[in-house]
Amino acid sequence: MKNCGGRVPLVVNVASNIQGAYVLSSCSKATPRIVSLLSHSSTMESEQGPEKTPTRPSTSKVASQTDTLKSTPHNRGSAVRSGHIAHTGVQVSDIRPWIARDVERAQVCTADALLDLLLQRLSDQIPRASPDQQPPPAKELRDRCLAAVLPICNGKPIKDGANSITTSAIKSHLQNYANLLIEKDRYKPWVSAFNIALEALRHTAVDGLPAAKEADGEQIIFQQNDPAEMRQQHRGRETRRKPDVVIVPTKISEKADPKPPQNPNGIGTRKPKRSTWLEYALNYAVHKPSLSMEWKDILSVVEFKSKRHKLQGPPVSYPIQGYEAPQGIYLSTDALKLLDPPEDAEAVDPAVTSVTAPTASSSKAPTTSAISSSKAKAKRAPSSLIGTSKSTRSEPLRRSSRKSQPTSKAIANAENDRAISERSGLKRKREGGATGETSSKRGKVQPQKKTKKPVATVQTAIYSAEMLAANLGTNHLINLIVLDSMVWVWLYDRQNPIQCSGIDFIRDLPRFLVLLFCLQRLSPENWGRNTLFRRVGGSGPESALVVKAGDVDLTLHEDTAERVTHFGVNGRSTNLFRVTSPQLEEKHPGKEMVAKVFWPEDSRSSEAAILDKVAELAKGNPNIENHVPELLFWYKFENSTAELRRALGIANPENGSRTLYILVFRKLSPITELSGAEFLSAWWDCVLCHRDLWKGGVHHRDISAGNLMYYKDDSGRVMGVLNDFDLATFIIGKGPTGNQRTGTVPFMARELLTKPGLTGKITHIYRHDVESFIWVLVWVCLRFGEGSERGDTSRCLDLWLKADEEQCLKEKNNILVETAEHSPSPSHEDNWVLAGLLMRLLQTQDVRPRNLGKVVLPVKERPDDVVFADFKAEKEVYDTWLIDQRVQA
Repeated sequence: MKNCGGRVPLVVNVASNIQGAYVLSSCSKATPRIVSLLSHSSTMESEQGPEKTPTRPSTSKVASQTDTLKSTPHNRGSAVRSGHIAHTGVQVSDIRPWIARDVERAQVCTADALLDLLLQRLSDQIPRASPDQQPPPAKELRDRCLAAVLPICNGKPIKDGANSITTSAIKSHLQNYANLLIEKDRYKPWVSAFNIALEALRHTAVDGLPAAKEADGEQIIFQQNDPAEMRQQHRGRETRRKPDVVIVPTKISEKADPKPPQNPNGIGTRKPKRSTWLEYALNYAVHKPSLSMEWKDILSVVEFKSKRHKLQGPPVSYPIQGYEAPQGIYLSTDALKLLDPPEDAEAVDPAVTSVTAPTASSSKAPTTSAISSSKAKAKRAPSSLIGTSKSTRSEPLRRSSRKSQPTSKAIANAENDRAISERSGLKRKREGGATGETSSKRGKVQPQKKTKKPVATVQTAIYSAEMLAANLGTNHLINLIVLDSMVWVWLYDRQNPIQCSGIDFIRDLPRFLVLLFCLQRLSPENWGRNTLFRRVGGSGPESALVVKAGDVDLTLHEDTAERVTHFGVNGRSTNLFRVTSPQLEEKHPGKEMVAKVFWPEDSRSSEAAILDKVAELAKGNPNIENHVPELLFWYKFENSTAELRRALGIANPENGSRTLYILVFRKLSPITELSGAEFLSAWWDCVLCHRDLWKGGVHHRDISAGNLMYYKDDSGRVMGVLNDFDLATFIIGKGPTGNQRTGTVPFMARELLTKPGLTGKITHIYRHDVESFIWVLVWVCLRFGEGSERGDTSRCLDLWLKADEEQCLKEKNNILVETAEHSPSPSHEDNWVLAGLLMRLLQTQDVRPRNLGKVVLPVKERPDDVVFADFKAEKEVYDTWLIDQRVQA
């Protein structure tokens, strides 16, 4: 028996209906229990068989069928899972498989397209003599840079005043790198080679482009980090990660205090010289920091992989005239391989199936279909280059066949305990594995189980999620993946990751130095930082972000109970803060305020516009008025993610593009803090508010426990509030809006969790939101007691937070026939009676997947008024029962 509370469950017999009256039964007044909650008919039994993840539709396919879509397709990446971290029993590591799905959706562009964009932005950093003055063409700037860096590649000394920089050491370090086999042994020569290059580039001038920063502390530097840990808090969970190498300003490296190792006996040791920037870079930055660096200070991470074979060293010279860059390749993003790498993951990285890119003269990217078909043919062997793509179109990556889809078993295997092979040479052998996550609940650090290290593409995306969480408002990130002699630039900006074709930094050293030339000179804005967000108070309890939102100054307080963070690389990335503002406090005296910072899709109606419509409907309607959030201020930033894709030549840049917003609301409290009659009263307020809004043309479509709030009015009465309208829609007679729906999976209607529902082939109707209200009631009754989540021994429904959509559907079908095996918390015993009555309504809807989700039985549609009438009738039966119980007591 699944006892979720240690008490006999209070439930109702709704299996029999005698002349329209439900039979209420109990053994005694003190411990009433269910006799039979639901009919165990054969049509509702859970189906047995192997579990698997439903196929996620490719974006290109969905886009070509928008005229046949009935609702917005569901986002199945980290966007819908990050919020679950707040719940007991869910760890940050549980988000990893969903981040792998984000990686699988990566779009592609050529390395030259990225270089051209960076050079154009560098050129824009130079003030123009007149507004009409046009910058040089990007290709011309690229040719100038190639000509400027070739002498460095060929070892010509670079003058630094009276001194000279010996650039021939770059080749020496690269040759040393090529001779080494083990990943961690390669860090030092790689860091040394390219820190020398940075110093030489610092003294290299290119007409039409800005000079490097003069101050040593502001210069970017490659700093070895592994095996040092970087830690960060995510809603009470602490993560510990070890990026291999990072790019930071030199002052951040110096603050972390990297120290060369001492001789064991300490005799005859002397600290290396560090009087110049280059001496520091060669003698100190090649060692791990003695103090942990913070994610907020990291400009970029460099993740290494090695296939463990010697590489071809650099050529004798690079041609000065007629230089033509070698062809680049792309990393595979096959989800199955990303989630379940081989044990010897460092010797053969499953994410290194490669595709040859177009020639350097073209900045167009290969098609996704070319990459997918090549993935199907590629083998897990070192250096397999497959095919040449000449297409000029760029799309999100997709699986090439159902055989490549990640199964639930594969996802589970990726998270299971597994000893790391001694021969693999993986660096994360400490307890905690790749995720390196601990729980800080009650101040205790819980040991973590060992897990396999993710492949480089997923690992880098996880680091990117840390960086995005640490730097609110960041527009984009630039990170690097190094495999042997190849380096790939990956961009992350909450739409989809973007992979640039690889550059061979040994054979194609000139082009890689052009990339370093650009990175060295980028302004904070071009690194992706949002300079309208300014951190004050350091990293302690007084830490806050000061935001300039038009004419209003906002202070977002980070270390407060209201703080809600997001962990992922895709989606709305909602963050919540307690906020103060002199302008708003003067306008709204005495009101506590919270700020919602998020990235909604551009194609949707803004939440501010939706709330304007809600305010109109609330006038004179007691079911809506005082039961919707009070919007005090909103601001839209000018930084759509479409701009980056448009500049890189990626097709359909507006498809799924997002823009940053800040909304300020009157502070509310979560409904889960309430129990008994107060909870039910607030929950029913939300039901009635939702109903009248739906009739008025505002469809919420994301009912969840986190979106139902409350406050107490002046008389002390609990007032339920239907919150979070950023997925709501106006009914205007058109098709679905938005590219992806990111509803909350544990509360979504079962029909929307089927394959047709996830792909947008089922219209989202009123009945689906009603079902979500029922699941909220079930959820709170079983997981919460006296206003907080229950302990591990009595908590139910953890799997709802972690499972994929199909498994969550099965779990919901199971609870309909196993309700008697669950018991609510004592503070929700009466409410559990109503939950039982309402679950009877769901019994008439068979959305059990047949044949592993290929066939779904149709659900008979009913008018909204009929659905609500049935819903209300069950509530009235409960109200009558509750009165009788009180009379008997």
